[in-house]
Amino acid sequence: MGATLENALLDLLRQNAPSGRTLMSVLRGHHLIEEAYTQPLAGVDKLSLEEHTTAVLGCYENFFEGHEALALSNGHFKLLLSLHDLGKPRAVAERQFDKQHDYTCRLIDALCNDTALPRLVISKIKTIISGDPIGLCLNKKSHVSVEQSRRVVAEMAEKLGITMRECWSTILVYYQCDVSGYGSLRRKVFLSDSLGRQIYSMEKRRFLFRDPEEAERFEALGGAVR
Repeated sequence: MGATLENALLDLLRQNAPSGRTLMSVLRGHHLIEEAYTQPLAGVDKLSLEEHTTAVLGCYENFFEGHEALALSNGHFKLLLSLHDLGKPRAVAERQFDKQHDYTCRLIDALCNDTALPRLVISKIKTIISGDPIGLCLNKKSHVSVEQSRRVVAEMAEKLGITMRECWSTILVYYQCDVSGYGSLRRKVFLSDSLGRQIYSMEKRRFLFRDPEEAERFEALGGAVR
């Protein structure tokens, strides 16, 4: 990554509220990210990584930006969303789906080695990306209990140096944005209005779940991390 591009990325992150599209455009200046963004992802939506990432950032900007206290600054959280699935295309191509977080973290390390991005921020981003306690808990096929997911949240909070509730707020926003990045998954997990848009509850400060059992399990996990 050239010095000009590195400076553009750091200057953008200092703004704290960079446009997601602008951030992705700057990141594409790194050859590994440019290559990853063009790759396809598995699933019925037939999205490229760039299309999915754009949708994820759009969800954050439309529903959550500036409204939730997160473990990262606004700009750094957008950086997380911009990088969160970098390794997924390789994992899909190799049919090694359990390695997608590992591959993602390797690419993030490569970006970090080529820039002056703060190491502490990168460490926090990798911690958040590497855990999926909400998704695994709600997925009946994973057979992960509420208590197992609670322990994962506790471990993540300890690594991030924050409380479990602060960690919960961060990973909940991340989970909702990631799910919303796939149209088919969004409609399966969250209640939708007549236009197919997920329904956001101002009272609960989150999207409403479609499946009553998932909603109950989510409430149990949310109560466990208090």
